[in-house]
Amino acid sequence: MDGKAEALFYTSTVAGAKLADVLGGIVQDALKQLPIPKVMRWGDGDATFVRPAHKLTLLHGADVVPGSVLDIQSGRTTKGHRFMSRGEIEIATADAYEPTLLAEGKVIPDFAERRANIEKQLVTEAGRQGATLGEYADLLEEVTALVEHPTVYVGEFEVEFLAVPQECLILTMRANQKYFPLFDADGKLLNRFLIVSNMEPGRSVEHHHRQPARGAPAPVRCSFLLRTGHQGRAHFPGWSS
Repeated sequence: MDGKAEALFYTSTVAGAKLADVLGGIVQDALKQLPIPKVMRWGDGDATFVRPAHKLTLLHGADVVPGSVLDIQSGRTTKGHRFMSRGEIEIATADAYEPTLLAEGKVIPDFAERRANIEKQLVTEAGRQGATLGEYADLLEEVTALVEHPTVYVGEFEVEFLAVPQECLILTMRANQKYFPLFDADGKLLNRFLIVSNMEPGRSVEHHHRQPARGAPAPVRCSFLLRTGHQGRAHFPGWSS
């Protein structure tokens, strides 16, 4: 005390809590803090989240930690990739979660690892194409959150569409189709692009992405018609009227 202020000190000992008693609540509170602008309900319950949740895995070592999050009781089973997983997956221990989900569920669960995997594939394929990717950091973050088992493909569109200002094509590829445009050494747009698919190589996937410009938004289609002098009603295979 210096005669000018008074202070009170209090010391207390609080008993530790059991993991089983608090973990579910900690997870539930963490989910509430996520910046999700719009949530949804599913089934007959009152739980809300960005998408329906079906499984809850809470493990401490090899033991299941009892708890409930989003009206789901904890267990040691989970599900992997919608199409490529072998089905319901049992996780033996907490440390086995990531390797088991990758091997049996075809999912790379770690966001940073998945992003690095995608970026490596993008850079490698762009180099193989003799092209550059331009600015792609924001799209990389978005696409990483959309896929679980990334595979990069090359797509292309008709050279005639390069008559459209490249800003329009870049916008529709990045914003609407989540594709990565490719550029030459001078920064000029090429009629090729990279796709990050959530499926392993397959003919149906490659065919689906082969001609994305035909499904371009109306502003791009109109710009193409105006710049090429088309009059009246024009029809392009694969375009909706």
